[in-house]
Amino acid sequence: MYEFIGKIIIWSGIAAISFILIALAVGYFSLKKRMFFCGFFAGVLDFFYMPVKSIYSLFSDTRNLDALMASLKNKAQYKKFARTKKRVVFAPHCMRHIKCPASSTKYGIQCTECGLCPFAEIKKKCRQKGYDLYILPGSAAIKHILKEKSYDGALLVACSYEINKVMRFLAGRGIETYGVALTKDGCFNTKVNVSDVYRAMNIK
Repeated sequence: MYEFIGKIIIWSGIAAISFILIALAVGYFSLKKRMFFCGFFAGVLDFFYMPVKSIYSLFSDTRNLDALMASLKNKAQYKKFARTKKRVVFAPHCMRHIKCPASSTKYGIQCTECGLCPFAEIKKKCRQKGYDLYILPGSAAIKHILKEKSYDGALLVACSYEINKVMRFLAGRGIETYGVALTKDGCFNTKVNVSDVYRAMNIK
């Protein structure tokens, strides 16, 4: 009896490790081309996220793991995101200019379109495309916004860690997500390829 249970545990462990390694490989290749079963392998990495992240940190920057997972989810959710009608852009306040004159509220930074940073043009594009825009000090503010507003699609502009974190949070809440990673992250003066943001906004 105990021998049988031991075999089940061992084979389950081997299967889990195999799935994780395959998921990481698929995630890596998904950064460059279209892959199959992206949703399944993203789910595998989500399920084992904390232990995988701990082991991954011994060999590489964990931001690479989050980038792989975000890429898998972008590929898996692309068609569903394309069908969404009511969309929102969640972006990080660290992209604003250090001399930004905008005030901060519980809904984030209230962009005045001063032109010092890309948010003036992004806000204008959001109006044209029917997106709401929230410039947030942190992803925790999203849950407060969603108590008052309803969306079926969310375009996430952030570092790979935050994109993956919010994708995991919104999974199962009826909101399809698509992420555009910052080209330079950090605590301030971060940057994004605005053309990538606009291309994502045009997904249909």
